[in-house]
Amino acid sequence: NSRNDAGPQRLRPAWAGLLAVWLAAVGVHVYQKYEDRAHLADKLSSLRTEAAQVAELRAQLDQSVAQLAWLGDRKANAASMLVVLEELTGLLDDQTWLQRLNFDGQDLALTGNAKSPATLIETLERSATFEGVRFDALTRDQRNDADRFTVKARIATPPPEDRT
Repeated sequence: NSRNDAGPQRLRPAWAGLLAVWLAAVGVHVYQKYEDRAHLADKLSSLRTEAAQVAELRAQLDQSVAQLAWLGDRKANAASMLVVLEELTGLLDDQTWLQRLNFDGQDLALTGNAKSPATLIETLERSATFEGVRFDALTRDQRNDADRFTVKARIATPPPEDRT
């Protein structure tokens, strides 16, 4: 009987060693999981930062594309300065002198002197290129026996010569 009691006591150090090895293995496993989790948390944070940067770049790209489309539409709907100058050259008589021409693609303002500014309005109104022609200012210039005028008009959309 004492021999049977001696057996389990002899195995106690073996069981204790086995338990220590098992606890060490579990400890290593738990530590590795903790390290993996910390690494994944860092990587996730980095990826979130990159995703935010990508979203910001995408928003900037979308804004640039919208601005480019707006510019394309504006260019497509605006008359060219060359067409306007060509039309004015053909319409204005030798008694009309332009001193200033302002053109923004749609609106036109002409300032100058003319012997007969009333015919200038009629001439510009007959053109298919201009619409809404009107005097903005008209005064008599005694120095050169002519009338000083400012005429405003809108460019018809699209001007007949600019349809390509």
